[in-house]
Amino acid sequence: MPSVDGEEVERWIVESQETLQDCRVFSVDVLHSRRASQPQKRGATHDFFAINSPDFVNVVALTERGECVLVEQWRHGAQAVTLEIPGGLVDAGESPETAARRELLEETGFSASQWLQVGQCLPNAAIQTNRCTTFLALGATRVADPSFDDTEHCVLHLTPWPEVVSMVRDGRIDHALVVA
Repeated sequence: MPSVDGEEVERWIVESQETLQDCRVFSVDVLHSRRASQPQKRGATHDFFAINSPDFVNVVALTERGECVLVEQWRHGAQAVTLEIPGGLVDAGESPETAARRELLEETGFSASQWLQVGQCLPNAAIQTNRCTTFLALGATRVADPSFDDTEHCVLHLTPWPEVVSMVRDGRIDHALVVA
């Protein structure tokens, strides 16, 4: 896509990378970088920081009655209870769809008859290396009890779709990746 002024974005080359901190579900790395073009510019080298995390998945699960499967859970970063669609991390060797099916079942006990990938986004391209893939799961039905990890507990809500849209608009659902 041509720019207004005919310019191209300056690119950077990572010359080396090292992990500063391994935090179990993500690591913080420093990227020792240099400009790919215009090396004569002052500040031609710079250290950038990146958060490396597995990819994420989110699931918009709808029942035959048009209810959206939502989970309410404690989020340490926000220090608050949030209302969200089910989702989580993609495990090593797992496809995003397999992770989405697993997360829906683990967090809610629901499964679905039809799965569609509806989008993929970069959670925060400035500092994160991962992607978030969102799936639409149609015909969702409860097939089991939830199976939470040791540090996880979700409260299940079945909410009519029009109310979910209202909850996004009025801020009751405000998790950025859920809203996206």
